[in-house]
Amino acid sequence: MIKDPVNHILKNDGASLGALLNHAQVLQRMNTLFTQYLDDSLAKHCQIAKYEQQRLIVMTDSGAWTTRLQYKIPELLESLRQHPEFQDIKAICCKTYPENISARLREQKPVRSVQPISKDSALAMIKIAENTKDEKIRNILKKFAEKFL
Repeated sequence: MIKDPVNHILKNDGASLGALLNHAQVLQRMNTLFTQYLDDSLAKHCQIAKYEQQRLIVMTDSGAWTTRLQYKIPELLESLRQHPEFQDIKAICCKTYPENISARLREQKPVRSVQPISKDSALAMIKIAENTKDEKIRNILKKFAEKFL
């Protein structure tokens, strides 16, 4: 456990945060490409979890959706290989969220408002932003933090 996570992030010039945001954006782009080849009814129950060693790991809400997705794998592989992100893909592995997580995901309502953060957290975010090299991330962090000061 890191004693002072803010200082840890600051010392790494925001590299950890930048890497995390970059990874999230890559997964989001991949998920957008992936779901465009699925029926709308299936797409809303599937989410890319990971892409490693030329394998795409896809999570579904239930075993029924996993089964439907498994039937589509051969045509999905063929379609996805047309995109640079997936040109080397060898397999798609379907997994089902554990029952307790699936139930919570189905019950969750979309969050439309920003949850308030403490003044100390906002100040810490501004510190992180000031020491982040990536201008886009710096501006986003500052803009968000300033809402709570």
